Amino acid sequence: MKKYETTFVLDSVLDNDSIEKEIKKVSDVITNSGGNIIKSEKWGIKRFAYPIAGKQQGFYTYIVFEGSPKTPQELEKIYKLNEACLRFLTVIHSGEEISAVTEKKPEVTTGAK
Repeated sequence: MKKYETTFVLDSVLDNDSIEKEIKKVSDVITNSGGNIIKSEKWGIKRFAYPIAGKQQGFYTYIVFEGSPKTPQELEKIYKLNEACLRFLTVIHSGEEISAVTEKKPEVTTGAK
């Protein structure tokens, strides 16, 4: 089985119970197709750079999973049929964890004496 990662954006007007149901639907598709979820993160509500379907923000969810090559196709079907899903992307997981880069800027001192 290959490792995949999927990120999907739900309409932010959904209440917490509805968001949980939508995430469960995605999880069920993965597990029912013989896959297993490695990591699941709720990134919460984020503002879009531009309006999507007339919306200014959405609820982001990120899942890393193992599955058969048909699993991403099944996920795409449910994403497209779900009106609450504004955007989605499923790719093969590279195996590398992406971490936020935080560089400490060197302190600049003025030479004024």
